[in-house]
Amino acid sequence: MIRLKRQDREESIGDSNIDDDGRQQPTPNLTQYKPDAKETKEWQGVQTSQALNVLQFCCLGGDCKHAQAATFMSTGKLQFSLGTDNNCISMCPVCRNRGRDWFKIFRRVYKNSLIKWLQSTLVQDAMPLHATYNNNGNALTDLLWNDDASLEEIFGAKKNSTIKKYHVEGLFLQLIAAQIFILKVTKKGSEMKWIFNREKQIVHANDTDGDEEDVVEEEYIHCYKIDKYWTGVSVYPPGKKRREKNSKKKKVATKKGSK
Repeated sequence: MIRLKRQDREESIGDSNIDDDGRQQPTPNLTQYKPDAKETKEWQGVQTSQALNVLQFCCLGGDCKHAQAATFMSTGKLQFSLGTDNNCISMCPVCRNRGRDWFKIFRRVYKNSLIKWLQSTLVQDAMPLHATYNNNGNALTDLLWNDDASLEEIFGAKKNSTIKKYHVEGLFLQLIAAQIFILKVTKKGSEMKWIFNREKQIVHANDTDGDEEDVVEEEYIHCYKIDKYWTGVSVYPPGKKRREKNSKKKKVATKKGSK
């Protein structure tokens, strides 16, 4: 092992900053560079987009993960409705066992019941909600976990017996990945809060003044009311019937009555 003296090390480092004319150039101090507000905002947007892609890939289902990864590597964009990769051979969690492994974590819910709960006074009054997690029972997931009646209505099963806390956490991970919930940073940048995402849409009103031109109005609509935002979220098909409560008990009682 060859060790350089301090003077030799300084000379070897300094040589790398010599220009073509043999003049020594000062070593740039990268820590002194401060991006302006525009650059900071652009970089934050890139980081947010990258983090969202990871969350969507890990939490939104409906597509073969091998096909999704291959498309992302070739195009740089995360896409959905890609079908199945022929090389997957049911190895990814979405394709394996017909998705049963996937639904063990991201359990299906009844979409209409979930939308009804999102529109409830309980949820609307809680927004915006602090994004910091604690054990005081006021986290985003606790809104649903502590509402037993709504929990059973949304999942179609009872709390603790079938529905566990990680099922609720999986549901909210999907809602965040689908951008139904988004984070809002305060102006001071010291706090982050959960809010409902909204999208501006154009509403065409009827012609009222006889000039044969429609009056165009814009309004913000909650994204949970827009179908495209539910892509990849584990929901039952629209025609899915709920299981009747105490159906087994009714069958047993019928058999005993027939005897």
